[in-house]
Amino acid sequence: MKRFITTTGIILQVALAFAQLNAENLNLSIYFDNSFSLSAAAPLNYSVEDFRALKDSITVFENEWVYKNMRIYPIVANDSYKAESEKNMNYQSLKEALEKQTIAVEEVTAGGTVNTLKLSNLGKDTIFVMAGEVVLGGKQDRALGQALILAPGDKDVKVSVFCVEHGRWNQGKDGAKFNGYYGFAGNQVRKKVIIDKNQGQVWSKVSEAHNKAGVSSSTQSFKDIKKSEDYTQTMAAYKNYFLPKLEKVENLLGFVVVSGNKILGMEAFASQELLNKQLDKLLESYATEAIQEGSDITVTTDEVDAFMKNALDESKQDQIIKDNGSELKVKGKKLHISVLEK
Repeated sequence: MKRFITTTGIILQVALAFAQLNAENLNLSIYFDNSFSLSAAAPLNYSVEDFRALKDSITVFENEWVYKNMRIYPIVANDSYKAESEKNMNYQSLKEALEKQTIAVEEVTAGGTVNTLKLSNLGKDTIFVMAGEVVLGGKQDRALGQALILAPGDKDVKVSVFCVEHGRWNQGKDGAKFNGYYGFAGNQVRKKVIIDKNQGQVWSKVSEAHNKAGVSSSTQSFKDIKKSEDYTQTMAAYKNYFLPKLEKVENLLGFVVVSGNKILGMEAFASQELLNKQLDKLLESYATEAIQEGSDITVTTDEVDAFMKNALDESKQDQIIKDNGSELKVKGKKLHISVLEK
């Protein structure tokens, strides 16, 4: 493992085969190798100068990749995976499918069921759906409670969902269909959807988000957080800072986000194309939590490194994802993993 330092800072090195996003195939470390840690004394086979240079580089990185209450640690593919990660995987995102009307998202019955919807693939492309994405319409806006792949021809596939619009239970202009797309719920809401799977807690977090944004919503829809001019301006500032930096990172496959004394979560994708389809809205989700619940950053880079190594430990990963995240697999191969902190 070589040290990987770019002109934009230190990037987390990834060595992965397409087969799985696990410890065998991923190496997420900004240090010289997996055993190196700034919390330990400099190893004998590294010079004091190299150790100091790395420490100085980390300081530069930490200053360059922070905005207000949030820092991002990019995750990149190494040279051996570069070609694989750049391949077109021919998946259509939920947003693209709704825009092109190649997916039908509907209430399961005319009367509706709060925590279940049905999805049908009307097109020729396979559709990539992530947990936490919010669809607008039907009898009330919903957040998808599970990740799934919809193959062409898949019809009336029932999926777990959570209401993010407590004050409405009547059909809008599109009847039982959902034709609108919000993106991802704020990360504090997304965690309740993905990890706790508790409708009451989801509503509570939506209400908290509205209160902190200073907005009033007659239907209590999460999307109405954007009625706050202060929120939208602050969000724009976060995105304007981070998106251009992330878009310049070669072979970007994911990131880790921290705020205050917490690691908010990690996202990793099997290809850059898959990440690019979700990057803007995922960034918005994490930034919402940082804006509303974050504080000055005290998390160390060493703590981030330990968090990632634990999440990528093959003997632990399945349980970690079950307890604190989500994954999307096709024929046993992981296309995406999220690991979130409660």
